[in-house]
Parts: sequence; structure tokens; C-alpha cells
Amino acid sequence: MEAYVDIIIRILWTQPQVRFSVAVGLVLAAVVGLLRARSGRSWIAPACLVASLSLTLGVTLFSWRGPGGVGPGPDPLSQCRLLVEWASLPTELRSPGGLLNIALFAPLGLFATLVWRRPIIVVLGAVALSACIEITQAFGGAHDCTSTDTIANTTGALLGAGLAWIVMSGVRARSPRARTPTDRL
Repeated sequence: MEAYVDIIIRILWTQPQVRFSVAVGLVLAAVVGLLRARSGRSWIAPACLVASLSLTLGVTLFSWRGPGGVGPGPDPLSQCRLLVEWASLPTELRSPGGLLNIALFAPLGLFATLVWRRPIIVVLGAVALSACIEITQAFGGAHDCTSTDTIANTTGALLGAGLAWIVMSGVRARSPRARTPTDRL
């Protein structure tokens, strides 16, 4: 597991583009947080959503292959691995890249569900975002375009949305409900 953490840290912090996107995301998160706090609205989940979205986009859209990275070919989408090899899927999801994809999309699922309170819509949006990222990666040529990444991203979004749903259910169960006239009967 330590090797996985080292790989993920190397991916996140050795790339100037990723560091830049994280910095921009933190500034945007602070602005969102301040604006929402000034208006008296909840600010933590929206600010965290902006920060996690910027981290996700920074890691997935910027190259870490270095100057020798492969550019897009004449037909970029032909390079995508769209068929899922179900036998190797558990191994690929536990690889550093699979764990990184899950770890990137779990906070998105969590904070987006806390903000919009619609876990199914959030997961569907995460699937659409993941598909857009994979298509962009195919045209950019910096990353592999695979359906396994989309499955890992969706798994992360499902985990995050599920955790948010559990949290929201617990908060709802503990909050005092308003008494209605039928409660007195």
C-alpha cells in the first residue's frame, strides 16, 4: 500500500500543471466559501466540491508522461480501450491508477450530493464527467482512454454519494421534525 501512496503523491505533486490546478481550485474554493458565508448559506460542502473538482480535472487532464508522451494519432478515439476485460477488472481497480481514480471521484460524489441532495443525479453526472474526461484524454494523447477508468471513477462517485446519503439520512433522523396537527391526535 505504501508503494501506491508514493505513486499517487508523485503524480499529484511532481507535476507543475497539477499543482497549478490545485492552487487555482483552492482559490476558487475560498471565493465560493466566502461568498456563500457572506450570504448566510452553508459554505463548507460547496467550497470542498470546487476544490475536489479542480483536483480531479488537474490530475486527469494534465499529462504526467513527460516530454516523451504520446500525442494523439490520426483517429484519437480508435486508441480508446472501450471493452472491459471483466476478469482483470478487480486487479485494475486495485492498481495505483484505479485507486487514484476512485479517490478522485469519491469526494466529488460526497460533496456534490451534500450540495444538491440528489445522489442518483450526482452519480449520473459523474459518469458523464468521466466520459468527457476520457474523450478529452483520447484527443490530448497524454493519458490512456479506457472504460476501466470510467468504471473506477463511477465507483468512487458511488462511494462518495453513498456516504453522503448515509450522513444525510442520519442528520434527518436526529433532527426534530415539525409537529403537525395530526401529531396531537
